[in-house]
Amino acid sequence: MLDALRGTQTLLVLDNLESLVKRERDTLFTFVKKLPAGCKAILTSRGRIGSGAEELILEKLSQQAALDTLAELATHNQLLAKTSNAERHVLYRETGGKPLLLRWTAGQLGRGHCLTFTDALHFLRSCPEGNDPLEFIFGDLVEDFSDAETKALCALTYFTLPVKVEHVATIVALPEPDTDRALRSLTVRSLAVPTDELKAFTLVPMVADFLRKKKPEVVAETGDRLEKRAYALIIENGYDNHTCFPTLEAAWPGIAPALGLFLASDNERLQTLCAALQTFLDFQGRWDEWLALNEKAEARALADADHDRAGWRAYDAGYIHSLRRQADDVLTCADRAAAHWAKAGAREWAIAIFLRGSGHELKKDYPAAIAAYRETLDLHRSLAAESVDVAICLNSLAVAENGSGHFATAEEHYREALRVARAVGYDEGVATYTGNLANLVLHRKDWPTAEALAREALPLSEAVGRQELIAEDNRRLAHALVRQGKSAEALPYARRAVDIYVRLSSPDLVWAQATLAECEG
Repeated sequence: MLDALRGTQTLLVLDNLESLVKRERDTLFTFVKKLPAGCKAILTSRGRIGSGAEELILEKLSQQAALDTLAELATHNQLLAKTSNAERHVLYRETGGKPLLLRWTAGQLGRGHCLTFTDALHFLRSCPEGNDPLEFIFGDLVEDFSDAETKALCALTYFTLPVKVEHVATIVALPEPDTDRALRSLTVRSLAVPTDELKAFTLVPMVADFLRKKKPEVVAETGDRLEKRAYALIIENGYDNHTCFPTLEAAWPGIAPALGLFLASDNERLQTLCAALQTFLDFQGRWDEWLALNEKAEARALADADHDRAGWRAYDAGYIHSLRRQADDVLTCADRAAAHWAKAGAREWAIAIFLRGSGHELKKDYPAAIAAYRETLDLHRSLAAESVDVAICLNSLAVAENGSGHFATAEEHYREALRVARAVGYDEGVATYTGNLANLVLHRKDWPTAEALAREALPLSEAVGRQELIAEDNRRLAHALVRQGKSAEALPYARRAVDIYVRLSSPDLVWAQATLAECEG
């Protein structure tokens, strides 16, 4: 071979080096090092072989490079040419930017029943023996994994966002240094995708599919450990344990992937989980996750004829929609809750009416809202003269009265709600109603009194930790200060309100931004 190459300019491409045994690879390396001048060689391998000085690790294609590749392939494939940019982005995400998977999947268009990328991806996940690119790319690598690498990789199948080493280590029950080494090794093999600083990792979606098929017992064992750990953390730190919420928030990246597993568990365990997470998800502003969990748990409760819990899940979903100012969705949830609670007691029926009042209030149908709140208040007072439910109804009645311009009556009910909340030890209510009184005074343009009430409400809100409430009180305080000509003092409060509302995707962001603009102006 060396004699034949002398005097030529030849590039040798020697593919799949990992298929050779060590003795054969050594022979090949010796051959390559003796290549005549003018000749070059590229050797490819799916694992690390050879010295680092001669090594080039190929990461995934950039998104633009992948789109350019698909555009070039589309010049020879009419079905591929008809695909949209959005469809090509999905293909890029599902294949993790792996060139071989990308080209193979795109190449299936027009073959057999593959008319779309969805068809091709489905075929890729269930292709026949002898034509399985996932087996070709990953099969022999999986067999060579260490125990730590296998466990770390299987743990990543449950995460859709980059996860830190510490969370993976906890789930796989391995020391952090061992888990870190395993994840870095998987990164070298282009199976795990790291963040720039190698502190968090995620998995190529197709690799996750392959592992579920190739290592089902390890994936199941990891999932069982993930679910049990998440459940213990939620029960211990959830419910109304406000002081424990920072612990739950810090652990949340390792808990969120378990929610899907709970949906597949028994209904009693799922509904207990929903009750334990309710206040935490509300206070932390994790409304999207809370809504998705409630909607699925409602369906699960119905399947088990658990109408009581189905009603609570419908109510919670309606409450989330009220936070988002989605009036029609609130009313729809109120109807569902009422249907689930058709044979329930007075309290549940009152709460369904209360939710309907929230929908009317959002539609600015204040007479209907006030009527619903008054009916709810009467029902709750028939059960107890003073309770958390009574305080909540009095506050909501005041909000509707304030919206309809009945300020004196609204103040009377705000103060009564505050008195009841203090009497029954309802700390969140005390914080909320103090802030609402500040809001009422803002409408009267009594800036000094509004400032004093907002200053009183803010530490109360911070003590209970509800993010939306903290944002509201910061905005109210900023508003009261800037209207007194204290722009510099108001500015940090206005900025904090905007920051929280942005994170919450709250519709109240527009008011906070207006206050911030006034402070800056």
